[in-house]
Amino acid sequence: GLAGAGLLPADPAARLLAERRQALGDGFLDALLLYRQERNKPAGKQTQAWLDAFALKTRAVLAVLEAEAPALRASRFDLGLIAIGCALSYLDYRFPDLAWRDGHPALAAWHQDFSARPSVARSQPDETP
Repeated sequence: GLAGAGLLPADPAARLLAERRQALGDGFLDALLLYRQERNKPAGKQTQAWLDAFALKTRAVLAVLEAEAPALRASRFDLGLIAIGCALSYLDYRFPDLAWRDGHPALAAWHQDFSARPSVARSQPDETP
């Protein structure tokens, strides 16, 4: 299981932190999937209020993660970091126009290190967006 693989810490406080980060990463990815679905609609079918709400959510999560980036860097690799890293990788893959690294230098540096991990690099999609 995940605990046996070392992806969920045994210590209760560390486990709670990993699970909170996993929830944040998973929720961020859920919002990004819906954001992309709305952006992919024909222009006349898009709902601007939804696009604005997804953009606001994206900015809010990135601000939280930028503030937390030093703690992410100091943490051991676990399920929470995987969820956050995957959400940011999806943001790169499907939203290159958002240039999320601008204004988030600590998070960008953390994600660069995350992406360089061999297990992460092997899991990158082969096709272009």
